[in-house]
Amino acid sequence: MKNLLKILCFGAVLVVLLEILSLVFNGGDLAARGSVIYYDRRVAELSNEQEGQIDVLCVGDSLCGAGFCSPILYRDYGITSYNAGKEMQKPVETYYCIKEAIEKQPIKVVLLEAHGLIREIDGTDPWGYGLSTALGHRFPFLKYHSFWKFCFDGRSIRKYFKGFLVDETVVGYKGDVPYYDPDDPYTYPMQWENGHMLTQIQKLCEQNGIKLVLVGFVSPKCYNTPVHRRFEKEAKERGLEFVDLNCDLDRIGIDWENDFYDKGDHVNVFGAEKITAYLGEHVLKNYGLEDHRGDPAYRSWNEMIAKYEQEVIDMEGTDYFILEDNAGIQRQILVLKKMDSDK
Repeated sequence: MKNLLKILCFGAVLVVLLEILSLVFNGGDLAARGSVIYYDRRVAELSNEQEGQIDVLCVGDSLCGAGFCSPILYRDYGITSYNAGKEMQKPVETYYCIKEAIEKQPIKVVLLEAHGLIREIDGTDPWGYGLSTALGHRFPFLKYHSFWKFCFDGRSIRKYFKGFLVDETVVGYKGDVPYYDPDDPYTYPMQWENGHMLTQIQKLCEQNGIKLVLVGFVSPKCYNTPVHRRFEKEAKERGLEFVDLNCDLDRIGIDWENDFYDKGDHVNVFGAEKITAYLGEHVLKNYGLEDHRGDPAYRSWNEMIAKYEQEVIDMEGTDYFILEDNAGIQRQILVLKKMDSDK
């Protein structure tokens, strides 16, 4: 009995401690100070957005992280959106990202990059990772505990615009176009665990009156006919829409030489702007989203557009990896100089 009481007391103290640490070291504040690792930055900064202003949430892996340009959606259509894509984002992370977003935002449409749903995972991984993700949602300190690394490495200097990072690196795609083969009879498999999480995501959206749309972002390295057939099948069976951007490349206007930063896996800012313009036309036509450009309550979005356009100019010819590497070298030089002066 005494041991049980000790365990209960320890658990209660731990919960209180995590609550306090999560209040002090929450993701939004850490992100604002540049103290969140870049692949978690988009999700962390989402909590800093003004309440009640985001209509469209884009989630999924790095394909949407690179390919969905929120500033363009507002500039050209007046649709407010946020890019919460994350490198290798797992479906369970997507679920909790949506759950966090709807606490403060009137999300009407969720654009889910589909490719992460077919990424192969170990049979035991979903349950352990699912538990840790759920705990991270409940206690943000657990999710962003790695902020201490910035005490040694310095702060991130990357600028995100409603979750979008400007990358003007150009490394073109040299492969075949078109890259879909209609004669390929194969349908790519989806593991049960990923299908289960897609069901949970769909239920969450339905319960909150949100339209869930599966999207295949342009990527010759990630999409092909079997992958397309998998999501076409899933969408039909679940009553969802599947928008495969790889099937309408001419209308999007992809430039294979200049619109990718890694030989056809991810688009750069030039490809992202084209993709987002195409998606904007689609969601405006099919989901009746409101144009907020004339609303004074959204004045800050106009200011964001000006900053974004200036960033595109400022980042010409470089990228943040280079800038942060150089900043790291400069910090090391300063430390060494200080050490020499202290001798």
